[in-house]
Formats: sequence, C-alpha cells, structure tokens
Amino acid sequence: MTINIARKYVAVGALFTLASSAYAENLQWFGNQYDETAVLAYGMPDTDYLPVVFLCSMGDDTVRLLVTHGAPEAEDGQAMTITLASEVGAVDMSGTGQFQEIDDLFHLEAQTRLDQKLVRILSDGDILQISIEGFVQEFPLDGARDHVGALVAACGAPLNPTDIELRITNASDTPVVSVLFSEQGINDFDGDTYGNQVLMPGESTYLVIPDAKSVCTFDLIAEFDEEAERDPFQGAQNLCENDELLIRG
Repeated sequence: MTINIARKYVAVGALFTLASSAYAENLQWFGNQYDETAVLAYGMPDTDYLPVVFLCSMGDDTVRLLVTHGAPEAEDGQAMTITLASEVGAVDMSGTGQFQEIDDLFHLEAQTRLDQKLVRILSDGDILQISIEGFVQEFPLDGARDHVGALVAACGAPLNPTDIELRITNASDTPVVSVLFSEQGINDFDGDTYGNQVLMPGESTYLVIPDAKSVCTFDLIAEFDEEAERDPFQGAQNLCENDELLIRG
C-alpha cells in the first residue's frame, strides 16, 4: 500500500496536539477491517481525522504505521526515525513520507513486525509517545487494548515454539537501563536497552529471547543508571524452569 492510497486513513487538519479540546474529546481507538486489511486507528470514526493508524494484511505479521508530522521543510521520500514508546518499552523504525500542501503536514509511513513487544506497548501502557526526529506527540492508550486483540488475531506474530518470553521486574530501588543475556559460559551478550526508556523501580517489562528453549540456562546482566554508580545485577538462571527475572539490590 502506498502513501497515496493509505492517506484516506491518515489525519487531515491540525496535529492532535494542536486540536481544540472539544475536538479532542471525541477521539478514540477503534478497529476496522476492509478487503484483506485489518486496521487499528486513533481518531474520529467515520471521518478523515485519524492521527495514528496501524494496518496489516491478514495473515502477514508486518504492520504499517501511518502518522503525520509537522515538518514543512521535509522533502518527499525523506526518511525519518520514528520511536513508539509507552511505559512498558519502545520500538524504533524508519519511515518515509510525502508532504501534503492541503494540510501542511508530512505524512509518514513505516513498518515493523507485530511482535509481542509492540503488542505490549499498545495494550499495557497508559500513554503512547510517538517521537519523530525529536518531536514528540502523546496519545492516550485508554481503549486501545479493546481493539489490539483483533489486530493480533488477524496479523500478530506468535512466539516461535523455541522462544521464551522473559518477564523482567525491577525489584531494586534504582532505574535499570538494559538487560543483557548470553548462553551460560559463552560471554556473548545480547539484550534490550528499552529504546530511550528505563525500567523504574517496581516496573515490569518483557523480553523475547529467540531459541531460548534449546539453551535454557543463561547468564543475565541488568545494568543500572550510571548515575547510581553501582555494579550491575548479574547471575545465571534456567529460563525453561523460571521465566521471570527479579532484579534485586
């Protein structure tokens, strides 16, 4: 689907942050399906005012994001970095767009995989932040979880049979900026830095470790905010027996 075709699902008019309070009161999350496409949108149903739209072709776990950006100097085809974030995590993607003179907005389209992390961002958070080249828009997620399930049912990416979804809880009194994992004794760490987010004390998030069931036991390292000047939390754990990591300290 190209930008021109998808534009019917993108906001026309001012950005959400510039909308009048009376107009904003009518904005909501809703879902729709047409032909072989599933839609999750935030805006006014039955109008062209849709600041945020997710679309996917049924059976395909690639989801497209359509969003507007106030960038009058942007050029058609220009790439921009888009970050989707809520309290439970963040996802980065690269989008390209077209400038529309009719509304003075740059209409961006990006795509990513509809995986567990993105689903949790949309369904477990309170506020969706969309950051584009340093400009941040915020959208309440109240009501989104009621429709995310339909999008997942149509296009969601299930866990592979050998993957493990690790629940991480910060039970310490210090923000955690990353969690790293490596097959025990191998010292080849990979992990999650939560985008530009941190895992605050008492908060939880999820990390999918590919093919973990074929390994089971991992060395795990949780790195704290450098301002805390404290050593990382680390240890080994059999994730096939216990798929929850409690970061203590």
